[in-house]
Amino acid sequence: MMLFSKLRRKRALRAYISKLAPVLVADYGPQESFSLGQIEQAAKKTKVSKHFFRYAIALYLEQATEQTQQRYQLDQTELNALRQTLSTLIFGGEPYQVKDILALTTSSGWKGGSNRDNLSNYYGQNSRY
Repeated sequence: MMLFSKLRRKRALRAYISKLAPVLVADYGPQESFSLGQIEQAAKKTKVSKHFFRYAIALYLEQATEQTQQRYQLDQTELNALRQTLSTLIFGGEPYQVKDILALTTSSGWKGGSNRDNLSNYYGQNSRY
């Protein structure tokens, strides 16, 4: 049974990183930390699973607030423990910040192919393929 729980957690973490991060950045811009309300709205918009939602909070929120305590019974010590677990799972034990999570979802840019920039073609920097 523990194996299925780990697989579900891993799938949820992937969704929290790959789906929530772009929505958070598009709606609120890149920030040092997002608020609980922003994380909840992005989760509603992307329809991610709420089963491991405490991990999503730990990914994008660095300081626990009264709202996290009231809604999710998540105080600062538990948040730090979750962040340490995520640090071990994702970054090999190194501490992370929200900008590191956001960097995981950015595209790496041009991946080859023909150049469609007219100015580059004019100056002879075009692809031969």
